[in-house]
Amino acid sequence: MQYTTEITNAANDPAGLEAHYRQALKNNQGQAFAQAMFACRETDPNNLLFTAWYHRLHEPEKTGRVINWGLAAILAILNGLLFGLLVWDGKSPEFVNQMPFLFLTAGPSTSLAIIAYLYFTQKERKNSTMLLILGGVMAAALLYVNLIVPNMKPIWGEQASGQMVLHFILFAWCAIGLFMVGFRRSQDGQADQGQQRFAFLVKSLEVFTVSGLALIAGGIFFAVSLGLFSTLNITIPDQLARFFAIGGIGIIPVLAVAWIYDPNLSPAEQDFQQGVSRILATLARILVIPTLLVGVAYVVLIPFNFMAPFENRDVLIAYNAMLFAVLGLLLGATPIRLNELSERTQKLLRSGIMTIAGLAVIVSVYALAAILYRTALNGLTINRLVVIGWNLINTYILGLLIVLQIRNRKDAGSWVDHVKQTFGIASACYVVWTGVVIVVVPLIFFFF
Repeated sequence: MQYTTEITNAANDPAGLEAHYRQALKNNQGQAFAQAMFACRETDPNNLLFTAWYHRLHEPEKTGRVINWGLAAILAILNGLLFGLLVWDGKSPEFVNQMPFLFLTAGPSTSLAIIAYLYFTQKERKNSTMLLILGGVMAAALLYVNLIVPNMKPIWGEQASGQMVLHFILFAWCAIGLFMVGFRRSQDGQADQGQQRFAFLVKSLEVFTVSGLALIAGGIFFAVSLGLFSTLNITIPDQLARFFAIGGIGIIPVLAVAWIYDPNLSPAEQDFQQGVSRILATLARILVIPTLLVGVAYVVLIPFNFMAPFENRDVLIAYNAMLFAVLGLLLGATPIRLNELSERTQKLLRSGIMTIAGLAVIVSVYALAAILYRTALNGLTINRLVVIGWNLINTYILGLLIVLQIRNRKDAGSWVDHVKQTFGIASACYVVWTGVVIVVVPLIFFFF
């Protein structure tokens, strides 16, 4: 664990511990230092210096944090207004082939609202340059895509438009991650960056979950409200109903981030021990067992229906969607800190993660063979090129996870760090390929 060696070596050196702590704060790693200190105290509970630091580092947790709901509400409402106005007359400005322009702008608009909240809520306004860069890049990307995609041949324009909608959502998520984590490296280099990226990914799962639950609750409330008005023979105009329904979708993610994320802490310093974070982690670990059983059964049954993904496009899509689901499960199941779980549970969880990753690699290679077969048979398309890229990336990430665990199998205390490193690399790969899909792929097929 990070800082464990430094703390142990300074077990009787108050000045040395203070110096290490200040350096950790300078590198935005106060939480990592605290976790290492707590672990050292558990190992040596009789050390009075460790005990003093234990109580010192727990003190900030009692104060909690104040959420700037006013700013969050303003930005959320502005985002919701944009969503609602773009569908006000039922004929949203079109992107390509009657696809609403809202689908393309929803991700960047929400991303900018979230980034603005994070920036203006910070006690010390950091990353102002990053804020301007990300805003400019998203605006340039929207302009670029709107110049290229509508002027492509219809057969390519239809495929490109669908891919742009999906990847602009991913692009917006990547932009938030870049703002939170940036490109900075501490003295520990990749390990620190990997930990920060991993923490961001875990918090993202929490935000997605809360937003999804809020959307479901909001949908139920909206339907019930319309039903109640209809019982009174009051008809809500379609424009107004559409405005509030779509506008509400734009409000929820901003408020979810405000509730879950503390802008004054780095991703690794966020609270992962309470609320939705704890529930998600527990649920993901419970799902490891049934996922393992289903994975084994499916791999065993592949030979009996071997040509299904080669002949059926829907089956192939399901396979590739499964890879993202597996990565999400492994991400959620991995503990933030080793001391969250007993040694026995850690061993079982580590074995389960490795086995699931191994089974997923088999399915991934199988799916890759199918998409390459279909490409060789029917030619390269935008959809196939994008899927091949994602398939290769996910296969690489799953394979890397297995390799790092096998290579360090005797080091039981660092297996979580290697998983974090893997997901840190995965996030970088996702950012790069998302950029390639948005910028390079349409340009390639523009000349076909």
